[in-house]
Amino acid sequence: MSVAGPETTPVTAPPESEAGLSWRRMHPVTPVVRGWAVIVALLFVGLNNVGEDIGEAGEAVQDVGLGIVALVLAGVLLVVFAYCALAWRMMRYAVGPDAVHLHKGILFRQQRQARLDRVQAIDVVQPVLARIFQLGELRIEVAGGADSTVAIGFLKIDEANALRAEILARAAGVDLVDGEAAPVAPEETVLD
Repeated sequence: MSVAGPETTPVTAPPESEAGLSWRRMHPVTPVVRGWAVIVALLFVGLNNVGEDIGEAGEAVQDVGLGIVALVLAGVLLVVFAYCALAWRMMRYAVGPDAVHLHKGILFRQQRQARLDRVQAIDVVQPVLARIFQLGELRIEVAGGADSTVAIGFLKIDEANALRAEILARAAGVDLVDGEAAPVAPEETVLD
């Protein structure tokens, strides 16, 4: 009878491309900026349906109906706030020596990466609602085919520009020490 030692299960380390990365978070209002149209549409449909029901019921029930509407609206806003907070908590990005990594998603996790040697363009985009909050989204176009854009957003506009400079410097082969700022080219001025 032989006695076997305790079984050990191998511990799987994160892939080499993600080991030792410094993960960063987006701005906390990112889920609201991304999903504001859905939130407004839900509120519009809900208020429209409740408004029709109150109009048909008459004035006697109107006070009770408005209380119910307020409770339902508060419940919807609470659920939306909780979802936005959880979505923000699950979003993170990192810039490594060879690639930019992006993790996001609650139910369906997305793990995207943009290899620095395949970067074609990096744009800072500011949709209307993002401008109100002084935020920008970094869109990294990578050679590769359909759906090859990695969007990191939303960040404060200064952070987005600094991240753009850092990624461009790393893609050009400039070695940066963690925490070191990338060299920023002077802004071009166009004279009329």
